[in-house]
Amino acid sequence: MLREQDDLETVGQLLTTGKVILCPTDTIWNLCCNAFNEHAVNKLIQIKGGLEHKQLSLLVHSVEQLKRYIVSIHPRIETLLAFYERPLTVLYDNTKNNIAHLRNKNGQVAIRITQDPYLKDLIEQLGKPILATGAHINKSKYPPTFEDINHDIRDAADYVFWSGRFVKDRQIPSLLISYNEDGELIFLR
Repeated sequence: MLREQDDLETVGQLLTTGKVILCPTDTIWNLCCNAFNEHAVNKLIQIKGGLEHKQLSLLVHSVEQLKRYIVSIHPRIETLLAFYERPLTVLYDNTKNNIAHLRNKNGQVAIRITQDPYLKDLIEQLGKPILATGAHINKSKYPPTFEDINHDIRDAADYVFWSGRFVKDRQIPSLLISYNEDGELIFLR
């Protein structure tokens, strides 16, 4: 994928100023925004056609950055994150540093360490995570390729990545898990 088509500095400035972008991730195409900009979060939700917080994920670039937003991480989960090859979104109960507004109805926040090198660089450049949700209208199926994304979503995004548009491989969402206090995994998707 030719990532040079999308300038990280420009995309970072858009996110900083509250814009919503449409981009490929290490899973499916996502709508993304600055998680700490209320206007951007509201716009993302509006584009999506409304949503529940269970559909929002915070993307971070590393375990170190993850630890800035959760109170503690079970050692089993940390080991899993270090060695598991498929993208993995984990629901965390105890969060910190101003992300309480992203909690689902169970009081959890979904966070994924992105495996996409370009997104890792973008998040590191921003110095904070980005908020992401699948690029599909609420209650419809996720689009496996760019060409399957609803035109209303494409038109509503402030910036649409060029890279990844012509990839024909069908993409799938990340695994979604939570865990109990013993570190036993609960697979939700």
